[in-house]
Amino acid sequence: GLHVRGLGARSRYDFVTIGGITEDISLFTKEGKVIDNKKDLLCQKLLAFEYGAKIKIDHFYYSWGGGAANAAVGFAGFGFKTACIVNVGNDERGKKMIENLRERGVDTSLVMKDKKAESSFSFILIQNKERLIFMNRLANEDLVIGKKELTALKKTKYIYITALSGKYWLGNLRRIFSLPKAQIIWNPGHAQLTAGIEVLKPFLKKTAVFGVNKDEALELVMGLDDYRHKGNEFLNKRNNLLKIIKSLGPRLVVITDGKKGASIYDGERFYHGAIVSERKVADMTGVGDAFQSALSVGLERFKGDIKKSLYLAMKNAASVIEKQGAQNGLLTKKDLIIKSVAKYEDERGYLSEIFRRDELDLSPAMGYLSWTKPGIIRGPHEHVYQTDCFIFLGPGEFKLYLWDRRENSKTKGEKIEIIVGASNPSLVTVPAGVVHGYKCVSDCEALSINLPDKLYRGLQKKEEVDEIRWENDPASPYKII
Repeated sequence: GLHVRGLGARSRYDFVTIGGITEDISLFTKEGKVIDNKKDLLCQKLLAFEYGAKIKIDHFYYSWGGGAANAAVGFAGFGFKTACIVNVGNDERGKKMIENLRERGVDTSLVMKDKKAESSFSFILIQNKERLIFMNRLANEDLVIGKKELTALKKTKYIYITALSGKYWLGNLRRIFSLPKAQIIWNPGHAQLTAGIEVLKPFLKKTAVFGVNKDEALELVMGLDDYRHKGNEFLNKRNNLLKIIKSLGPRLVVITDGKKGASIYDGERFYHGAIVSERKVADMTGVGDAFQSALSVGLERFKGDIKKSLYLAMKNAASVIEKQGAQNGLLTKKDLIIKSVAKYEDERGYLSEIFRRDELDLSPAMGYLSWTKPGIIRGPHEHVYQTDCFIFLGPGEFKLYLWDRRENSKTKGEKIEIIVGASNPSLVTVPAGVVHGYKCVSDCEALSINLPDKLYRGLQKKEEVDEIRWENDPASPYKII
């Protein structure tokens, strides 16, 4: 997995993203016609308009985008120290791009200001939830990684590379990949893909996580002599594409496939994530950036647990498309409810960090532990104001139940059931408005610790208990069995 322990003490940044930044002008229409073109593996669907016609636009809006900018906003939202290496023009658009990054918690000290170039923009044509992007890269094409940037990257835990363009992209890649201990997550762009697999091979051997969509994976694999003449049936199977790309050196290979979800291969096992149903689709822009950046967050937060990381990535992708713009629907650290707890073992026993202020947006007011006998149920109940922070390390095991009743929550109405404890050490934050409870499912008593952000019954225990006890309501829809 991606997780690396021990770099934090000398790391200036957790993540630095490298690539493009744009202003997106999104245009919505119903005038186009979708044409099936399955004979061409690399161009299976086309969107056509009548030649010479005037096309009606239903509505439009402006937003901020670009792969490096979108990923940086995503990482910062999850609480990571994040910087962004991009090139903007010395114009009003460039100033607003920088302001947007700052407002969203991204360090802008590595943003380059180009006096000779205009800041980049894109026209995005959206029809029936899908989109075409017309890019004018401008300043993005003049991005050059120099000594200042390389010095910062040497003190960075993870380097996240998105689409690079212009005549300097290959030199930039060579400089980035020359860093001796770099942990590189790579989501290549059009220029890299059209350059071909032979050009990319040296870099793939040094890549921790390599992510592409299925069409891009096909394009790469068909550039290899051994596979270009394979039939469509072979090439259309994601697992075949994953295996072939993995053989070129990346530690993890990720392929996304639209409504069919996403798949990951680590050399030993295939993982598949189905799409997470969204309540509405406002805009598909930025869905790939949302997926890839959240996957990286998960691999770090969940200590390399691919299954949990894949679910977080699918959730983030579903969340971002519910709002217009590539950055407005991204999940943040406040949306992270379940986090794996690592055990660092040696001959003396083990150590686990159960709470870090820099990883969790919570200020505990007290702490307590409880033991639960086999078969006993606690809850379900709910708090109006209090957020709980449960730690389940073992001994013993619980089946934990969570139901989200929060009105403005991105996960309203969802239910989670998960085994926590000795076999799955976990930290679980339970915000106010989330019904929760658990049952001891082990043969021995099970231990839980809670670090809530409110005092039980308030100062000096003089206030009412903040609890809605659903277990006392025979008609309750929240059942633990």
